[in-house]
Amino acid sequence: MKKLKDVKALLVNPWFDQYVELINKRFPELNLTAVPDESNVPHDDIEDVEIVISWNPLSETLPRIKKLEWFQALSAGVDDILKGGAIPDNTLLTNVAGVASVPVSEFVISYMLYFVKKYHSLHEIKRTKDLTPIIFDELCGKTLGILGLGHLGAEIARKAKAFDMRVVGYDLFIEEHDFVDEIYGAGDLDAVLEASDFLVVALPLTKATKNLIGKTELRKMKKSAYLINIARAEIVEQEALEGALKEEAIAGCALDVFWSKKDPFTYALDENSSLWDMDNVVLSPHSATVTPMYVPRTCEIFFENLERYVKGENLINLVDRDAMELDL
Repeated sequence: MKKLKDVKALLVNPWFDQYVELINKRFPELNLTAVPDESNVPHDDIEDVEIVISWNPLSETLPRIKKLEWFQALSAGVDDILKGGAIPDNTLLTNVAGVASVPVSEFVISYMLYFVKKYHSLHEIKRTKDLTPIIFDELCGKTLGILGLGHLGAEIARKAKAFDMRVVGYDLFIEEHDFVDEIYGAGDLDAVLEASDFLVVALPLTKATKNLIGKTELRKMKKSAYLINIARAEIVEQEALEGALKEEAIAGCALDVFWSKKDPFTYALDENSSLWDMDNVVLSPHSATVTPMYVPRTCEIFFENLERYVKGENLINLVDRDAMELDL
């Protein structure tokens, strides 16, 4: 069993001060260095760091660490971290899968309500001062298709049932879910596409899921259907999505992720993209996860793992890198 005072940890995150406050309150004896970004990582005295806590790949920092045993990702998705290529094969990698389930599932419900309750039209009422009645729609009775039934997909399904929606799911690993009416596996994607009034992408980005939704798949959806992507942009082909929207092959979409990145949490969309000008498109800046509860929730997973780490026990939320088949 390790002693915390002998364990050296490095935390790199823009909200480092919030993390430091919570970590020092729970584990004051931990030998912790915390900085806001990689440019602030000390040049010396990091060779014997055992634990790194970050959501960035830290491609320049990790090669300088000689004793790294565990990387705690402060995000659920680890594709960016793995693509950085600096984490040694024998280093434990854990994520915070599950912490985004509450805020992101709320965002998904709000997207669907935005479309059926025509919130964009309500803004026009004030602008035009025209109170002509509008015919709205309902979520009740609509079919929600969820691609990916992990922590997030399962929570989206649970909330959707409160609106009396029918829920169909697609996942590579078929397991029974209390709030999913029908579950389909690999090879049965079409059944979900054809049934859905709303299609939510909640899958991790892997070799198997990259470009999963392209031109063919989008045209199997109902013309009245909406696509919502809160996972990774690359799961949906950008050109195919823009084409489907222009040709009214689907009714609209909501995106919290995009195809270009400045860093793992900052996305970019070409200023000439047609998505900016489409009234049936809702864009949010990959902030569906960001609420005041994000840091406390990620800390709870880190705390659980830190206690297990010093005791030599198995960590939770351990990422199976081989199973991800990441080749992006």
